[in-house]
Amino acid sequence: MGRTVFVLHSALTPNAVADALRRSIDEQRWTPFSLSGNKGNLPLLGEVGENTFKILKRKYYRNDFAGQLYAQFAPEPGGTRIEGFFDYPRGVRYFMRIWLAFAVLMGTPIFVETLSDVVSGTAITRAATSGSG
Repeated sequence: MGRTVFVLHSALTPNAVADALRRSIDEQRWTPFSLSGNKGNLPLLGEVGENTFKILKRKYYRNDFAGQLYAQFAPEPGGTRIEGFFDYPRGVRYFMRIWLAFAVLMGTPIFVETLSDVVSGTAITRAATSGSG
């Protein structure tokens, strides 16, 4: 399944877009003395690079699976073209791949053994003999 890329157009220059983003979002810096865990009080957190940015909504609870906007911007006639997509953070994507691989590796032998017991009828025999001890 591919990503859905959103394209936005702005009448601002790329430098003005970067400045507006920097003023509108707090840099994602951890602090123990904040309800959200990050410094600042603006509703959006993120990072702005030279021609890229990442934005996420400030949350006052833990949700590592919340989507984030990853985008890049470039000049175009009459302003700036912004292309972006929503995705999970990189660490969450890697964790999910490892977790799912582990679940498949552990679950497949259990499923095959259970299915073979049901088909051969030994599951019923085991249940009957273990209960009449």
